[in-house]
Amino acid sequence: MQDANRAAAAVPSPRDAALPLRLAVVLLIACTQVGATQLTSRVQRGLTAPFAITWAHACLQVLCYPAGSIRRTATTDALNRSDLAIFPLLFLGANYAYVRALALASPAIVQCVFGAAPAVVCVLSRLWLREPFTRRRGLAVGAALCGVALVAAPSGSGSHHLTIGVVVALCAVLCAATYKVRWKSRFLAPSPDFVLRAVAFVGGAVAICSLPIAAALAATGAETPPGRWTAHDLVIVLGGGIIDVLYNCSIALGLSVASPVFVATGTILAIPGNAVVDAILDRERLGPLQLIGAPFVVVAFAALASERPALATPAEETDVANPLVDDDEGSETVV
Repeated sequence: MQDANRAAAAVPSPRDAALPLRLAVVLLIACTQVGATQLTSRVQRGLTAPFAITWAHACLQVLCYPAGSIRRTATTDALNRSDLAIFPLLFLGANYAYVRALALASPAIVQCVFGAAPAVVCVLSRLWLREPFTRRRGLAVGAALCGVALVAAPSGSGSHHLTIGVVVALCAVLCAATYKVRWKSRFLAPSPDFVLRAVAFVGGAVAICSLPIAAALAATGAETPPGRWTAHDLVIVLGGGIIDVLYNCSIALGLSVASPVFVATGTILAIPGNAVVDAILDRERLGPLQLIGAPFVVVAFAALASERPALATPAEETDVANPLVDDDEGSETVV
């Protein structure tokens, strides 16, 4: 009997057995987010085409559809006409502002700003969904605002472009946060396969509707025409978009094996990840104020992550750092 008890104790519980998988998924989320951010930033050093890059990434989101069709979950959710107008518009605004911000500020700084996005969701949830604004959420919002202010503070040459980049990044955050809260007011949390099909659906809709704009910008010379793109530019744009698709898939997988809060830690890991890549490849380091501001963003996330489940909602705990890959309940849905 004692041998049987010892043997049973030696067998890990299902929760313990799933821990390595959950950790692997979080690391995958962080790595793919860093990869997409870095490639999107670097391609714009020799290419002036933020809208075209946004359009290309939207097209590649269609690749999520096959992944979401492998194992379908029954659902009665469907988009109405209002959703078909609002969701793609917010998706496009968040994506374009994100890409534009990476042309003005380093990936590490942009990532710091996006780390404050869950706090913005808290404010919008209070105004839109009438959800309680607790002291913990107040701490998160205050810490996030302080962190973003320090990250955007002038710190020498080039500070003007940095500040503009932070402002544009905040616009992307607002679009992504509004997207999530709008989603929460319309739908419950969907299954991972539903999310993937939704990302493909809205990405395709954005690509089709925004094609005339991309063509007009290229024809007028406002952006670099596709004919002047080098093979190197094309590879980086496509590579960033494909990594973006992998990010979407990793988010969907993460939501199937872990809580949204645990999945969202990948966003926080991406902050030092981008800073390390910037330092190694570009010898570009965060300034003193940015180094102080980044922990404030982490504190804001920790305050939300430690909130009791009864008070927290998935829409507030989900990763909204990278609007290119708007996920879980902030993500798009399909019929």
